[in-house]
Amino acid sequence: MVNDRSRFEEILADRQRQAGGGERPVRLMILNYPHNPTAATADSDDFDRAVLSGRARGAVVVNDNAYADIGFDGYRPGSILQAPAAEGGAAGSGVVEFHSLSKTFSMAGWRTAFAVGDPEVIAAVARVKTFYDTGSLEAIQRAAAVALDNAEEIARTVSERYQARRDLLLPALQTVGLTADRPRGTIYIWARLPGGGTDDLGFCRELLEQAHVALSPGSAFGPGGAGYVRFALTAPEARLEEAVERLKEFGG
Repeated sequence: MVNDRSRFEEILADRQRQAGGGERPVRLMILNYPHNPTAATADSDDFDRAVLSGRARGAVVVNDNAYADIGFDGYRPGSILQAPAAEGGAAGSGVVEFHSLSKTFSMAGWRTAFAVGDPEVIAAVARVKTFYDTGSLEAIQRAAAVALDNAEEIARTVSERYQARRDLLLPALQTVGLTADRPRGTIYIWARLPGGGTDDLGFCRELLEQAHVALSPGSAFGPGGAGYVRFALTAPEARLEEAVERLKEFGG
């Protein structure tokens, strides 16, 4: 799992080679910023480069912006539609953004989402999607309507909650030799193993067996994630405090 936007073109070229060189052109480029699992963020210039790169290849560029409302320390995640090259998602731009209510509004099991952007691409999505579902449970729709009516207040409260959890957990990582960048958003902390180790699965197994703390090994998200682990900030503060104490005991 690469968290290095400077390698964007290199990664694209590598995927192209894996797909058989020029025989299978890129048709769809999917981004995810703010990012799961690394918590990386992108700015307008990053999105601009992605859109221009996708357009040069004749590809539709999609940003999965599920964490759009969760920002820390005054940071507010941006939209790919704000990038100049995206043209606000105008017809023919080939740019679309998805947003889910799962994260901000804690509706992970009640799937509700929407897409905005190039109307030609949206129309194509609508044609395909009607074959998969015709409407969600009315209770979910009503809950989504209430969430959206109160979106700013809820997003502010949720961001403050996750920021407090981030600040509680980050210092404890050092006790077990983990290092992590200070995330500006999302509900995750992406941490490097001690000493540049790569056995993230073994580390997670040891931590689970000895400290009874469960983490996601980075390699579960792809080979690029080897040597990293992901913490989720979804547990209540009391549980996180308990996890912090167990981490300290494990590291001591």
